[in-house]
Amino acid sequence: MKSKVVGSLLVIGTMTMMLCGCESSSASTSGNDPTTASGLQFSGPWAAAFATAYREARSDDERDALRDSQISDREYAFFQSKIVSCMAELGVDAHWGADKALEYTKPSGVTNDQIQECNRDAGLSIVLLRDATNRNPANLDENEIMTACLKRNKIVSPGYTASDLSAGKDLSVITRNKAFDKCEADPLHYGEGAR
Repeated sequence: MKSKVVGSLLVIGTMTMMLCGCESSSASTSGNDPTTASGLQFSGPWAAAFATAYREARSDDERDALRDSQISDREYAFFQSKIVSCMAELGVDAHWGADKALEYTKPSGVTNDQIQECNRDAGLSIVLLRDATNRNPANLDENEIMTACLKRNKIVSPGYTASDLSAGKDLSVITRNKAFDKCEADPLHYGEGAR
């Protein structure tokens, strides 16, 4: 069975909520700074996400990659390679596609839990965080930038709002439009000439 792990709106949205959303509530109740972890102060628009990822890191390699509040090309490639190697150990043929998706063929003897564990242990969170920071460097509101792209590309009406998107209004129809995937991949730039 051929499968794909894609840095999609749902994945990125879940990742953002996981890395930022939960953190702000625990930080506000405990008085802790959400941009600090193990005595390190993270900086930049994604500081809280880096701090959370650092706290939840499974290896020294992950902590080293996160320590400077950025993930270099070399670090990104390292974790991509580590994931492919982990998959190979399971007997899974995997590679990274041009669309930054992990594509693999899962043999019948390999479970989804094994695939997920492999991804977690090999640093998929680092790869997804790098993809998210490249896609939205200023960490702007996801619903706002997606809605702007959807409007720019005439996928939704001019009156459609970020709140509509957040509530899932017309999502089953919107996601069927081929341009939706392109907005999802590059919401800040796709269709800029369409204004």
